[in-house]
Amino acid sequence: MMIAMSKAKAEWSQIDWANTQTKVTKLQNRIYEAAKNGNTIDVVRLQKTLISSYSARLMAIRRVTQDNQGKATAGLDGVKNVSPTDRLEMAEILNLDGKTSPLKRVEIPKPGKKEKRPLGIPTILDRAKQALAKLALEPQWEALFEPNSYGFRPGRSCHDAIQAIELSIRRKAKYVFDADLKGCFDNIDHETLIRKLETFPIMENQIRAWLKAGVMKGDVFYETQSGTPQGGVISPLLANIALHGFETHISNKFPKVKTRKGQAKGKMKEFSEARVIRYADDFIILHEKLDVIQEIKTETEKWMAEIGLKLNEAKTRITHTIQSVKEEQPGFDFLGFHIQTYEVGKTKSGKNSNGEDLMQRTKIRPAKESVKQFRNQIKDILRRGQSMSPAEMLKRHNWYVRGWANYFKIGDSSHETFSKLQNDLYQSYLAWGHKKFSQRGNGYITMKIFHKSKYSKWNFGWKEGNHVHLATTLYEFTFVKHIKIQGNRSPYDGDWMYWVKRRGTHPLCPKDIKIGLKEQEGQCYYCKQPFLTEDKIEVHHIDGNRENNRNNNKCLVHRHCHDEIHRKDARPVIMTPHLA
Repeated sequence: MMIAMSKAKAEWSQIDWANTQTKVTKLQNRIYEAAKNGNTIDVVRLQKTLISSYSARLMAIRRVTQDNQGKATAGLDGVKNVSPTDRLEMAEILNLDGKTSPLKRVEIPKPGKKEKRPLGIPTILDRAKQALAKLALEPQWEALFEPNSYGFRPGRSCHDAIQAIELSIRRKAKYVFDADLKGCFDNIDHETLIRKLETFPIMENQIRAWLKAGVMKGDVFYETQSGTPQGGVISPLLANIALHGFETHISNKFPKVKTRKGQAKGKMKEFSEARVIRYADDFIILHEKLDVIQEIKTETEKWMAEIGLKLNEAKTRITHTIQSVKEEQPGFDFLGFHIQTYEVGKTKSGKNSNGEDLMQRTKIRPAKESVKQFRNQIKDILRRGQSMSPAEMLKRHNWYVRGWANYFKIGDSSHETFSKLQNDLYQSYLAWGHKKFSQRGNGYITMKIFHKSKYSKWNFGWKEGNHVHLATTLYEFTFVKHIKIQGNRSPYDGDWMYWVKRRGTHPLCPKDIKIGLKEQEGQCYYCKQPFLTEDKIEVHHIDGNRENNRNNNKCLVHRHCHDEIHRKDARPVIMTPHLA
């Protein structure tokens, strides 16, 4: 329940957001530099300054009430869609006081699966507190996190992890320890996590309160003895902190070695160090020797047990990039991709740094499970489309195809899968046509639902008047090589142009946003502030007509700026077209 306060001192829309953002960003950059230099005293001093800053409180509230995807999801307080006046009232009382409310437990389906995963939804006030704590903690830990940790971190993505794997195995075949943790988020030991944080008492007490908050399932309260509940603003950061140190431990335990065993007299053979590549709780470990990989598995079990975690033996496997290992086929799946190395001739082989032929090639493509989910989702869209207009059905179809294809197009062999899938989709589209026109023959149906385009002679679509709504095809998506993030780079290092450029070249970045970031030089057209890594960017139609998609009618704005532009009581906003 929202706490009533005295009349707000100023309107939310009148806040100098440019100055507010600048103050918070400068403090975060200083925290990052202090942590990088190992200056713990300065880190704590700056973090205390930030969490007591009115600017940081405003930024935290804006994040959870305007920017976040779940802003309209209510916790136990039942509050959602917070008004501008209530946001200002929250800013007056927001502080890390060590208090919290239980979480609201909801079950959501896992993508493409019948299983469900539990989410714990905090109250709106707790979300704001968590966002405030995250503003202070994240820059510190971004300076400390290991280079091959890619999940739930600003500026990093699944594609960086896939590219890191490709760089690790392209020149030399390796064994793979493909690990799966059993209920990672639910089983992290609270006290071990608190000790790892090594933070000041105010922050420690608040985080302990969140970890011990408990959950409400209907009218029943359940205590939480372990784990970081999924659904909180700060939960992914806490999970990464719990797993921090694992990569360094394995690399130090299994370093690069040279040996003469099995080599000609006087020659040495070099084995690289064990390489850990982690995306949140999903990780693989690479090494050239099977006996070392087996030792790594044992060491992993010991390390994970210290933070309360266990391996899921049913899903954990040891395989190899190019050959079979016992009953395991070569190659492995990671983050939806299938990665496998093949022996090839000189004409298709890459070369090592000495110019020698490698006689192998690594292929990256969508995994079988990803392809199966794609087929099922398209069939479901077509089935549901029988009860809606073809134009609306095609809109949903195209949105899904574009998202799926943009994610997988970084695989150098994804085009092979795309081509086969698109060819197979013809039968699904024809089946939709037979249901739509059950009394008609094949000739009439094919003429009605297939149209010629620059991508295909048989492009699925629907004609309305003189306009043809065409289905997006997988032929439209060509291979795009993703450039992996540089080592230990972080959005808190102050080089925001580097991060804006990376955002504009990311495979999942929509075309409008790519164009707009370049034209607007990485700045919001409304507030003139740069787009930071975690800022939500939206396309604004200047004349208010969303059907007018000409470039000169579109500009890029922050989600919170878009909210302000369309606010009912906002004054008219006059904006000059920029995407000429």
